[in-house]
Amino acid sequence: MLFRSGSERVSTSKLKRMLGEEFGALELMALSPDKSVAGFVQDNDLFVYTLGNKKLVRITDTGCPEFLNGKLDWVYQEEVYGRGRFNGFWLSPRGKYVAFLALDESAVHSFTLVDHIVDGNHRVRPEEINYPKAGDPNPVTALGIADTRSGKVRWADLSSYKGQEPLVVRVDWTPAGVCHYMVQDRIQSVCDLRAYDPRKGTDRLLIHESSESWVNRPASARWIGDKTFLWESERTGYNHLYRYRSDGKLLGAVTEGEWTVRGVTHVDVEAETILFGATIDGAVNRNTYSTGLKGGQVLRLTEGPGSHSLSFSRDRRFFLDRVSTLEKPEQVRLCSASGEVLKVFSQAPLPAVEGGPELARWKLHEVAARDGTALDVALMLPVPFDETRPHAVFIDTYSGPDSPSVRNRWGMSAWDQFQIGRAHV
Repeated sequence: MLFRSGSERVSTSKLKRMLGEEFGALELMALSPDKSVAGFVQDNDLFVYTLGNKKLVRITDTGCPEFLNGKLDWVYQEEVYGRGRFNGFWLSPRGKYVAFLALDESAVHSFTLVDHIVDGNHRVRPEEINYPKAGDPNPVTALGIADTRSGKVRWADLSSYKGQEPLVVRVDWTPAGVCHYMVQDRIQSVCDLRAYDPRKGTDRLLIHESSESWVNRPASARWIGDKTFLWESERTGYNHLYRYRSDGKLLGAVTEGEWTVRGVTHVDVEAETILFGATIDGAVNRNTYSTGLKGGQVLRLTEGPGSHSLSFSRDRRFFLDRVSTLEKPEQVRLCSASGEVLKVFSQAPLPAVEGGPELARWKLHEVAARDGTALDVALMLPVPFDETRPHAVFIDTYSGPDSPSVRNRWGMSAWDQFQIGRAHV
């Protein structure tokens, strides 16, 4: 990524190196969307640097091993924001403000790990990290919003969540420079979308989601201009899209039905349409659909069974569709914006072992659960298959939440063939 620092075009990596040379070791450097302000963490404190006047502002001074500012701990990076992501601060669109998490780890119990490779040799050493087991205290969380010019910090009002061990599970900025943040209780049976306006100092609730069991962390609001936004919710038992005004007033459901939206691909404000992934034609397939921003008829854009991956031309008049099924390798097609297949560019061949045995293939099936619900399974049988004799069964699954391991897409690995060979012995 390139941006201008004065009259010089500088890469992000070069800026990080320059700041490191001037201010010492730093981590988690990130730029505001307009590339005017850089933020970074040093010794668990947050700093911001304005590129125009080369001014460094220290936002916090409480950083220590037990108190993290702008940096996520193990719980937040592993279980909330995503494995390996430790960045816990977010600069506003024009760099005027920075929102950040402040995590008090003092009540979190430590856990000892063993580093089996120290500096590339075969020695080992113990390491301690703050790691809460089930029922242990989590870090105490606060959300700060700071002025990047003065360094003045104001704090989001989390007092209404007292006793719930609140988690701040997502932080974003709106196009108008308002901080959107989501709060959940520890057992994640509720989720609130709140808005903090740093210019007015106001903090208010926009949307409240609740469930008797579990509320998944919603996706970030998808803005349509700066007046309305799309919101994903499972309030009906299926994930669907709803349109809200910026003040939190519900304008209506955009999608509905006994199927699940799998993310918004594109919003065309002028045409008042959206493209989105969904399970209308089966949970194991991946297809793209379109509908109006006010709801209405849903049209399927992708043709044929399987898992489709789309990439559009810059003017969005055409797209490439990479599609495959469990039984057929990837095909690459050129399609019009309406989904018409104009040309097939390539078709991958079925793999074969020259002079070797025939390879086993996956096939889709359904089995009924105890309550009659149809469950998707993929089955691979040895070649040749003798149905008169018993065979060992290997079940490969990850039983985590919303992590299906059965997809109607091409998958062929030497490990699968090895397992089949063992079952055939």
